[in-house]
Amino acid sequence: MNLKKIVIFWVMLFLLSGCVIKFSTKKPTIGGIFLSFDKGNSWQTSSALLKTGNENQNFQGTNINFLIMDPTDNQALYAGTPDGLYYTYNGTGGWQKTLSGLGNIKDLAIDPKNHCTLYAAINNRLYKSTDCSRHWDYTLIEAGNPPDISAIGVDSYNPENVYVATIKGGLFKSEDYGVSWHNLKYFDNPLKDILITPSDTRIIYLITESNGIYRTTDTANTWLEITENIKKAMDENKIDVNCGNYKEFRNLIFDPQNDSRLLYASRCLYETSDRGDNWQQIKLLTRPVDTNIWGLAVSYHNNQEIYYGTNTTFYRTIDNGQNWITKDLPTLRNAAILLTDPVNPTLIYLGLNDFKK
Repeated sequence: MNLKKIVIFWVMLFLLSGCVIKFSTKKPTIGGIFLSFDKGNSWQTSSALLKTGNENQNFQGTNINFLIMDPTDNQALYAGTPDGLYYTYNGTGGWQKTLSGLGNIKDLAIDPKNHCTLYAAINNRLYKSTDCSRHWDYTLIEAGNPPDISAIGVDSYNPENVYVATIKGGLFKSEDYGVSWHNLKYFDNPLKDILITPSDTRIIYLITESNGIYRTTDTANTWLEITENIKKAMDENKIDVNCGNYKEFRNLIFDPQNDSRLLYASRCLYETSDRGDNWQQIKLLTRPVDTNIWGLAVSYHNNQEIYYGTNTTFYRTIDNGQNWITKDLPTLRNAAILLTDPVNPTLIYLGLNDFKK
């Protein structure tokens, strides 16, 4: 019996017996940060700490809460984790660690006019550094036993104005670089994020966990819930009514080329070109009931080029959702954060998180 007949014999034997031949395609479970230099077609891990002595250390075993780039320096990045803040000032050349053992680092904000002034949220304390994370001091926003801080925002026009949101729905403001604080408003829902419009810092977006997005145009004096305009578009059959709870927040980002345009991820993906007065739906490949959009980013070089990540998959479109390219994630953890680079149009950062933990 020649070789060809032998191969056919064994293949038919397995098929007729009901056996399935499986080849191992198991992916790693590591977290940390990955990089792609080809717009997500391939990935490489980037969680190595700067080498000390003969030791090679990394943080690829941890979850990433946020990944933030200094708006004035694309080589300066900060990654918040449950066990410390990692930072690099040379892009992908190695990370350092600070604020170890103090708790879960939930958010960080950079003074846009002095990039060595940083604010970090750890539990119910706000930490501040004025020397590029070498030394930190902390303050409490409220007396007694205040709730944990969930988000920080710094006014780029007047960085004396610093905003803090809490998981109990409180919004606080400091007008002296974080020395003293006063309460602006309580929202009846946990607060998740603060977005301050770069071109007009009077316009601020406050994102609740499950009660919509609020916008102020007068520096936080009055607020309007703009996600109600999504419901209006649904009632007019302009948006898919099968998107589930449109107030179930996943992500909200500015278009880096035009901050009047925002992209909002819930069970579906929406965009607005007029700061939330009107909304359109961006077509996705996945059904809303099956979709968890975590990381979300827009290219600095082409605002029709959108990236998002789910529990298992990386998605890319170059025509605002008319067509999508999909790639498996390089690990079993979820694509929590996506970050594009303002200088290199092919570079994407990916932060991983195992949300089950």
